[in-house]
Amino acid sequence: YTALTNQNGGIIDDLMVSRLENSLVLIVNAARKEVDYHHIQKNIGDNVDLTYLKNRALIALQGPLTSKVLKRFSNKAATMDFMTISKLKLDGVNCIITRSGYTGEDGYEISIPGDLAEDITKLFLEQEEVQPCGLGARDSLRLEAGFCLYGTDIDENTTPIEANLSWIIGKTRQDDKLFPGAPTIIKQIVYGPTKRRVGILPVGRAPARAGTIVTDLKNNAIGKVTSGGFSPSLSAPIAMGYIKTKFTNPGSHVGLMIRGREVKAIVTPLPFIAHNYFNSKK
Repeated sequence: YTALTNQNGGIIDDLMVSRLENSLVLIVNAARKEVDYHHIQKNIGDNVDLTYLKNRALIALQGPLTSKVLKRFSNKAATMDFMTISKLKLDGVNCIITRSGYTGEDGYEISIPGDLAEDITKLFLEQEEVQPCGLGARDSLRLEAGFCLYGTDIDENTTPIEANLSWIIGKTRQDDKLFPGAPTIIKQIVYGPTKRRVGILPVGRAPARAGTIVTDLKNNAIGKVTSGGFSPSLSAPIAMGYIKTKFTNPGSHVGLMIRGREVKAIVTPLPFIAHNYFNSKK
C-alpha cells in the first residue's frame, strides 16, 4: 500500500503495488486512473515501459472463509500470505491474485479479463459461503478498519504524514528524498504536521457524518470529520477526521457539532476493529 504524491506532498492517489516477475502491478482507484497514468507517464523516465491494462476487472472476495472457498479452485491460493501476489488459474481463467483487500479482514483481490468478470463472479456466488455486497458494506468495513477513502479522507491537499500514513514511506525513501513533495513530507516527519487524522468515538448513538465540525472543550473549532457512520460490529457510532495535532492524544475529549448541538466525543487510536489478516508464519 502506497501513495502517489505531488510536488507539495499532497496525495494524488493511494494504491496497491505488487512485484510480479520482472514487473510492477499497480491497482489504482478507478476514479483516478487517468490522472495516475498521466502523472506516472510524465515522471517515470525512459527506462521503464508503462502499460495501461484497460480490459480488466477486479473482484474483491473478503472474509474469514475466503481461503476455504478459493481452495476449491486453487490449492496455492489458500496458502498465499497476506500482501503476496500470484498468477493462478480459476476455472481455467488466467488471473492475477493478491491476498489483500480493503476491509481489514482476510481476503483476496482477483484481477481477471473484463469479459469474464460475470462468469467468475457467478462461480463464486454458487458457493454457499459467498454473498454479494456493495460499496456501502465495504465502506462500513474500511471505516471500522481505519482505512482512508480517496476524495473523502485524503486528497491532493493532505500529505501522508497528516493522514497518519507515515509508515508507507520506508527509511530508504526518507533518506534519499527522491520523491515528489519530499521537502514538505520530510519536514512534517521531523517536526510534525499541524493537523493529523485520528479516530473519534462519539458518546451516545448519534453518528457524526462527513463535514461535522470538531471542537475543543471551549467550543473552538479544531478540525472536522471526514468519514463517519454507525459501526455494525461495535453497534455504536464511529468517525475519523483531521484535528489540530495538540488535541490528537488518545483519550482526549472533544466535541462534535451534530444537528446544531454539541455531542461529546473521545479521540481514539485506529483501527476501531483489529485487522484479521492471514500469515502462515504466525
